[in-house]
This record gives sequence, C-alpha cells and structure tokens, in this order.
Amino acid sequence: MAKPGRNWTQEPHDIHLEDYGREAAKHISFLNDDEIEHGYYPESIDFIKRVTGATSIVIFDHHIRRHRPGEAHDNPQKLQPISLVHVDQTTASSIARVHRHLPSTEALSLLRRRFQIVNLWRPIPHAAVDRPIAPCDFRSVDLKYMKAMTPEDFDSIQDGSVARLTPHTGFQDPKTPEGTPLRESVEVRALVFYD
Repeated sequence: MAKPGRNWTQEPHDIHLEDYGREAAKHISFLNDDEIEHGYYPESIDFIKRVTGATSIVIFDHHIRRHRPGEAHDNPQKLQPISLVHVDQTTASSIARVHRHLPSTEALSLLRRRFQIVNLWRPIPHAAVDRPIAPCDFRSVDLKYMKAMTPEDFDSIQDGSVARLTPHTGFQDPKTPEGTPLRESVEVRALVFYD
C-alpha cells in the first residue's frame, strides 16, 4: 500500500494542472445523489472551464465512493476508495473515450485539437480525513496528499510539457484519529477540449 510522504497543502501554491497533473482550488456546492447529473454536472462543466480555459466539456460518467470496511465491492453502488496507485485512463483509452462518447464526425474533428480527460474529485459531505486521495506528481513517483480536504476543495498538450497522466491512490493515513467519519467522495470524469 502506498504511503505518501507530504501533505501538498504545505507546499508553495504554484502547483498547476498543466505542470503536475493536479491542482487544488476552492469550490462551494451543495450535493446529494439526486443532484449529480442535473445539478452537479452543469456546475462541474462551468468550474472545469474556469480552471482550465477549455472551450468544450463532455462529462461521460461519475463515481461515488464510500469507505465501508468489510463491505463487498461487488457492484457500482458499492465502490470503495482504491488503495493501489493507478491511473484512470491511458493515452489510448482517452482517445477511445472520445470515440465512445461522441458522434464519429465530431470525434474526428475534436481529436485534431488539444484535449484531455479531467477528473473532478471532491469529498462529500465532510472532509476526507479517512482514506484521503493522494495524487502523484506525474513527473515522479512522489505522492502528495491534502490533509482533511473539505467539500469546498478541488483537486485537479501532447508535447510533453504538460501532465499526461496522474497516478493516484486513496490511502490509510496512520495519523487518522479513531472515530473519524469514513470517506465519501464523488468523482466526475470529463472530456475537455481546447480551441
């Protein structure tokens, strides 16, 4: 199991999505399960555009994860935090996502431009002290985490100068106090296009 070494909120605040594959930003929203697609999707699109400067966003799915020790992870309604370092998409699977979620002619046109997949992750309904997310600087294997990330915090070019993948994990922080509320989080996954 990965054990990140530093809390990224204690670093200089010049960490940006383009360079590191992650970025933190404050974003306030009310959220419940019924509002994700009709309320949270439009809000997420506006937020991703504001943070990235993208011109077009297509949200293709979302996941809710709830840490429930001893509960089986046997269906999409019972997703738990993943404690292995992983990436959600490869370069090839990102291109396949564009073809899967958009009409053929539109996909071909959009793939001529810069695009990326952005996962908008946030804890719900309280700070993520239990099993916090730990994104890795894409240029290294130096995992960082944001201690007690709140629901208002936001975690966030094919020329090699920008982050292509962001390895990440949910990990057990040995300093987490007993009785801490179990992690619950929502992750919206979006195709992000630029002019």
